[in-house]
Amino acid sequence: MKTAKNRLAYWLSIGAIASAALLVFMVSFGGGQSAVLADVERVGVSSESDTPEEKSATEATRAVFANAAFSSTASNDDPTRPSYGDMVRLPTGTFIMGLTDEDVYDREQAGRVVLAMPNYYIDRFEVTNREYLEFIQDQNDASLLPDVRAWGGDRDAKRSYLAQPQFQDHPVLGVTWENAQRFCEWNGSRRLPTEAEWEYAARAGQIGAVYPWRGFRTTDGLGRYLANFSPEGNPAATGYSRTAPVGVFPPNRWGIHDMAGNAAEWVQDTYSPTYDHYESGQSDPAPFVDETRNERVIRGGSWASNSFDIGVGVRNSQPQDRGSQEIGFRCAADLTQVEGTGDIPDLPGVQEAEPQEEPQDDMEFPEPDTEPEFPEPPSDM
Repeated sequence: MKTAKNRLAYWLSIGAIASAALLVFMVSFGGGQSAVLADVERVGVSSESDTPEEKSATEATRAVFANAAFSSTASNDDPTRPSYGDMVRLPTGTFIMGLTDEDVYDREQAGRVVLAMPNYYIDRFEVTNREYLEFIQDQNDASLLPDVRAWGGDRDAKRSYLAQPQFQDHPVLGVTWENAQRFCEWNGSRRLPTEAEWEYAARAGQIGAVYPWRGFRTTDGLGRYLANFSPEGNPAATGYSRTAPVGVFPPNRWGIHDMAGNAAEWVQDTYSPTYDHYESGQSDPAPFVDETRNERVIRGGSWASNSFDIGVGVRNSQPQDRGSQEIGFRCAADLTQVEGTGDIPDLPGVQEAEPQEEPQDDMEFPEPDTEPEFPEPPSDM
């Protein structure tokens, strides 16, 4: 902790308090893993052994990090974030992309990179069985059905999950990457989010976050799980043996649900083990696409994932032509696709919603133990 305080005090002493400088500092900090994050969590706490100078630096550091968590996403845009129906308009901002927690499985080789993001829209919820079934019926195309191989060839199990009423608000599973893209195009000329867009939305303005919520725990102060996953190999521990209805668990700070667990999610990008295709500080990064490769990136973890795999910086991959019982998706859209000339477009399932307040520098956000109350799981689950 002393090392973290001394380093941060040094940066403060030379005036490096801009969010960009803090981003560079955190990317370059030795290891960049959970140790530095723990220091960042604790660095704003003085101890009895601190000198007056150290206590002063502590207070200044706390203030800087309180501001940096928001200045990393702040811009000169209108500080309101309207949402259209079930899509959320995200602010411009800069963030660190990549794993910031300890790599307990020694498998995340992508590294970290600083990226600057534009405004865009992303779905508040994962696409549900109800929505996907409407798509199939509208297109009258059996090739759009979920991949039966995801259920081990059991067509009855696939049909039961997709079509039974008790699962209509659960995330659709077993959809191939190509068919997920087709759904997004059908649903108002949308698209899958890029990998950078997905992680930016999941982090919701938090520098160095492990999960879509604050802190390092997967439960709130009352012991309730903050996502639908498989703690210690027991998916039923969260209240659901497999998927949960979308939106049952609390959203992140930007009002987006299930960015950890429930269904892992397709993104646009071809899988590459590193982020070498990005340049540090790159603005509006395009998705990485290599048509010679069949693997696409999967993000977010699922109902069957452990606590590591639901982290916001963790990456997995899947052949784009093969569905999985663990993989679903959500859609994204460019600003012009949704707003056009400023009028709300006539898109399927999109309506104007009340503007959602943008986090401001002086706002305080609750710790997990004061998150919104959880709905009770349905009795038939």
